[in-house]
Amino acid sequence: MSWFIKVRDVIYGPYSIEKMTQFAAEGRVSYKTMVSDNREHGFQPANDDPELEYILQNKDHVQTERRSISPQSQSQRMFILYTRLSDNISMEFGSHLRQFGDPLEPIPGVWLLRTAISADRLRNKLSRELNAQDSLMIFEINPDQAAWFNIGEIEDRQFRKFLNAVTTTH
Repeated sequence: MSWFIKVRDVIYGPYSIEKMTQFAAEGRVSYKTMVSDNREHGFQPANDDPELEYILQNKDHVQTERRSISPQSQSQRMFILYTRLSDNISMEFGSHLRQFGDPLEPIPGVWLLRTAISADRLRNKLSRELNAQDSLMIFEINPDQAAWFNIGEIEDRQFRKFLNAVTTTH
């Protein structure tokens, strides 16, 4: 069997069971992902498909084991997140970010976050909370490679404090 995936009215696929398993492990397919075995119709959440539900349940167990032994989880990474969010999501976005670290929003829609997970995993986890009209971009940054201009005195201090805290924790 193969599946098609529908994201924002764009249809991708077909994908084999192996590819869907890989997507689930990467967090690119979740319980809410709209899937069908027919490109034209019949899209439903992945957890309504017995085969995909099984894959999704097992990938959570496998990912938990990987996280506990991953050397990556010990080091902090620094991200800038750019968001364009609907009103109902924008109020809750900061609380979603707090599960990964202590976020800072120096400019509306621009967040700073220090966390141990990768940009891909952060995107995958946060995107589950977003709607089709919301946008999210995540950039991993290095304090030595960050630059900005004319963002405001308070915002400038917040950025510098954030960057300096990262460099002193390594």
